[in-house]
Amino acid sequence: MRVLVSGGGTAGHAYPALTVAERISAEGHDEVAFVGTPGGLEARLASEAGLPFFPINARGWDRSKPLSLIAAAVVTSLSFVRALYLLRRVRADVVVGFGGYVSLPLGLAAALASVPLVLHEQNSVPGVANRVLSRWATAVCVTYPDSIHRLARASRAAVTGDPVRPSIIAGDEKAARKALKLTRTHPVMLVFGGSQGARHLNEATVDLYSRLSEVKGLQVVQASGPAEIDSVRERLKAAAGGRMPRWWKLVGYLEDMGDALAAADLVVCRSGATTIAELTAAGKAAVLVPYPYATDDHQTHNASPLREAGASIVVGDGDLDAEAFGEKVVALLRDAPRRARMEQAAAHLGRPNAAQCIADVALEAATAHSPWRLRMPKTLRPLSAMAAPAVAPVPASTPVTPAPARAEPDPSETLSDEQTAVPSPPVQVEIPAAAGAGGDAPAVAADAIDTLGVTVTDPSAGAESSA
Repeated sequence: MRVLVSGGGTAGHAYPALTVAERISAEGHDEVAFVGTPGGLEARLASEAGLPFFPINARGWDRSKPLSLIAAAVVTSLSFVRALYLLRRVRADVVVGFGGYVSLPLGLAAALASVPLVLHEQNSVPGVANRVLSRWATAVCVTYPDSIHRLARASRAAVTGDPVRPSIIAGDEKAARKALKLTRTHPVMLVFGGSQGARHLNEATVDLYSRLSEVKGLQVVQASGPAEIDSVRERLKAAAGGRMPRWWKLVGYLEDMGDALAAADLVVCRSGATTIAELTAAGKAAVLVPYPYATDDHQTHNASPLREAGASIVVGDGDLDAEAFGEKVVALLRDAPRRARMEQAAAHLGRPNAAQCIADVALEAATAHSPWRLRMPKTLRPLSAMAAPAVAPVPASTPVTPAPARAEPDPSETLSDEQTAVPSPPVQVEIPAAAGAGGDAPAVAADAIDTLGVTVTDPSAGAESSA
């Protein structure tokens, strides 16, 4: 059986895709290859995992800038042709897409070539690529039940959770304490903002230096992001009187996140889908700070199940500079019983078998050949299993009045165009008369145009068709 897996642009797309690709490959009888952008993170990860990699170009767009949509459409069209050739060359039995614009041309090609298409949506609010492709998908695996109603065909959705790397589940606390030179018994607070870092979260954490220094034995591990480490180091030195404090470990990037999570007693971070999946798989208490500029505020939606279950507290980005942020963090660091309850609630929400569930759906789709013959594997948990855990909830702290968000997005946290796109009026694209003549466009292309809200003008017809 030949499987093509696609996804990339950000770690949130690439890591789950790679995890499922490795899971399918581990079955022993399947040929798995990865499709992604040539310069993306997925190219390096696939190479390191020993998976064949096929590059195709992809380009996102900002819907507030119509010209960027035209440029993206040209790139996507060329990649769509390459994807059709790739499907024929590889003779794929199923395509598994994990979002990001790179999955769009391959997914459209699979639909046109009648190759079963399985999608996975990590976030509570589906991205553009998955919303477009969901109308032709054989099955759509989701992390959050609330995202199902946003898909074109809700009847084909299944709640599987977000795949987590095996290294996260097998995290080694002792290895992390040794590598980071941490003492064996003192508490550890882990701070990170994602693979690109988070400037505002970095600055707000360093500004808590005096408060955190009063917590007996505390050790801080802060992954600032490679681009931010120099500025964070200078800010930390200034706060500490001119030299780096020994109890504060500052790194640009954590290669062994599983080990770091295993050693952490409290995690302070953003609430991207992959981060949430890793926190729950590792069963960690967290202070979540949703990125305020994510599309449809999906990071706040991502954090809601953990907050409602008592697994985390949520602090708005605008509240990072308020006194309440430091008070909440310090209170949790000094309350081990409360953290233990939060860890129990987080572990209940974890889905460490998500990769296997998605792999099962993909293999079933490959043999079913059509959505109407697909039978979801019995390993999938029902929607009711996503309810709040039967553990004592953590008492809710006094809510903090959200402060106004910053006027401009943090450049250190630039997301993919798909994650930050904003609505705009329909774009008009004129088709040359020669291209418009001779019959209708293929149904797949027409439906894609309709979904994207593009107005197409055909001079030969003298009329306009609009989504």
